[in-house]
Amino acid sequence: MFKTVQKIRIPRNHRVTIEIPEFLKENEEIEIVITANPSELTLSQKLELMKMAAKDKMYLNDISEINEEYKYVDSTGW
Repeated sequence: MFKTVQKIRIPRNHRVTIEIPEFLKENEEIEIVITANPSELTLSQKLELMKMAAKDKMYLNDISEINEEYKYVDSTGW
């Protein structure tokens, strides 16, 4: 696994170009993660991110896995 981190400021046009290391093969699948400080986001921005998450395949797969792992918890007596 290869990991690289680049910190940038968001430009006015909200577009960023990413340079991929040459040793990574063409058509190889990579994951791009954008991390921001949620405390600096407004309520409307947070709601927009939640709407985007509702359509994100990786997020939905994670939720499905969690639901599958815990589906019997409520039926188990304590």
